[in-house]
Amino acid sequence: MLNRQYLSETKLFTILILTIFLITFIPSVASAESPAEGYYNSGSDYYKLEQYEKAISSLDKAIAINPKYGDAYGLRGLVHERLKHYEQAIADFSKAIDFAPQSAGKYFLRGRVYFWSNQLEPAIADLNKAITLNPQFGEAYFCRGLVHTDLKQYEQSLIDFDNALTINPKHAASYLRRGIAYYNLNRCEQAVTDFKQAIAINPLDAEAYYQRSLAYSRLKQYEKVIADCDQAIAINPNYSKAYAIKGATLPLLGRTQEAIDAFRQCIRIGDNPTLVDIAKKSIIKLGGPPDK
Repeated sequence: MLNRQYLSETKLFTILILTIFLITFIPSVASAESPAEGYYNSGSDYYKLEQYEKAISSLDKAIAINPKYGDAYGLRGLVHERLKHYEQAIADFSKAIDFAPQSAGKYFLRGRVYFWSNQLEPAIADLNKAITLNPQFGEAYFCRGLVHTDLKQYEQSLIDFDNALTINPKHAASYLRRGIAYYNLNRCEQAVTDFKQAIAINPLDAEAYYQRSLAYSRLKQYEKVIADCDQAIAINPNYSKAYAIKGATLPLLGRTQEAIDAFRQCIRIGDNPTLVDIAKKSIIKLGGPPDK
């Protein structure tokens, strides 16, 4: 799904993961390190170094020594999440919750993994719990907004993104995702406003320009569509969807050859078979020679 892909590609939660890790999963400093803590600390070091298999091995040993080591389950859940071992991550976060049932962060993390694995109803339930425990948990509102978007519950997603932005007015991703919700509700002027805010905060986000180009297209502001597609492509030269929208828009401005060239770029990139097929048919429709 678009939302999961976006989050994965931009590593949107990297800072959040580290914050929750520091607050939730690092045990209190003791005067003497126990064997279980030693393995936990080794697992933590490996996690930070992105040596995930070694991290799991160390955390397995920590848990074998102390089966009630809730923080070790939590950290191992993070490692499994990074490896996209979603079932194992859910199991570990569930154990961590058993040992700390009032931890908003742990419910958030499990809810997020439910979202990654397309288990949307359990994701909503966990994110609801996280927000109940911590009503100022901006990232939980944001993630729940993504789930509502996947469920096409756009009005509810707007409420969640509103709350996320109340807590953190500089959260570019919330403006972007709220803009997409507005677009899906055909409220394109409001979508454009949010995309502008997202771009102001993060001017190197190619998707924000691409999404704004879609809103401009519905508003029939075709020169702005081309400008935003060009900006998205300048940031990401292999952004096939931006080339496709550009190719579909240029004929409306009487720029047929440029449209053919844009569609040829879709074919060259070739990362989306549906777009490649559309591009080939569009080139023929525009009078260009068939692309092999």
